[in-house]
Amino acid sequence: MGSLLGPLAPANSMRRVPFAAFVSAVLFVLAVRPVVADDDLLRIRIGPFDEIDWQTRTVRSYGEAAPGGQGREAGIRQARARASDSMLALMRKVRVDDSVTLGSRMESDPDVAAQVGSAVDSQVVSRFSNRSDGSITVRLELDLLETVAGLVAPRFGGGRPLVSLACPTCGQHWPAGHPLPNGLELTTATQGAEAATGLIVRADNLRFEPALFPRLVNADGAEIYGPAFADAEHVHRAGLVSYVTVGDPAIERRVGARPLVIHPLGVRAGCDFVLSAEDVRRIHGNSLTLDALRAARVVIVTSADHVQ
Repeated sequence: MGSLLGPLAPANSMRRVPFAAFVSAVLFVLAVRPVVADDDLLRIRIGPFDEIDWQTRTVRSYGEAAPGGQGREAGIRQARARASDSMLALMRKVRVDDSVTLGSRMESDPDVAAQVGSAVDSQVVSRFSNRSDGSITVRLELDLLETVAGLVAPRFGGGRPLVSLACPTCGQHWPAGHPLPNGLELTTATQGAEAATGLIVRADNLRFEPALFPRLVNADGAEIYGPAFADAEHVHRAGLVSYVTVGDPAIERRVGARPLVIHPLGVRAGCDFVLSAEDVRRIHGNSLTLDALRAARVVIVTSADHVQ
């Protein structure tokens, strides 16, 4: 606990810190503290075969029919039904954002539940085999981005940069809360921030839960990047972020030649990354970097040691 108290007060001066402020500071540190990541962070397995692969946004399930006298076609149907049941169980575990899983959305919205069930039922068998003992196995694969993300997507756009804004015609500071004339879009005051072609979020030393719509937030929880700063068309095509490991060639393809590298302070609500005030300035302080956010040019990078 000593390391938590250090920033709050020098030694032997604890009584000078108001109790409420002390509790709030400690809770914040605990909420966002870095934690060593688990193995298989981007690949969530249930049993020996079923998994959610966040690098490819693919859900894979397995079904088997024991040998018997039901015939080949009946055995395939039985294996397929078991693979579908396993697929639905996996889908319920998919995290949508900081507060919702696909399972909770399915429970609260019968239309979503029906469409997810239909998506599972319509999947073509990706692998089929007859074993020497007469049993039949079936493998199903489902692409989360193509089949599910659109069903639970939030509203996109409308994010306001967390830095000073300027009039696009005269360059003068625009007062916060001042109404905008129709057709006018504010620009960011450059703030000395260099333009970046994308963002690399280095999450090597953090424990987090991959999600369809994670966010980058500041210490107060205000959104720095997420659905509010991304264009829906780009997100539907490539996802809000890509989860990758160090050295993956997909990194440069996604973020371009001059990305901004960010080291989060910690994780909030399982899937959101907390950034420093300086990172807010670096990201929101250049209009070209904001353009990269709108194009969803963001990757979350973790060590390959944690994905085995």
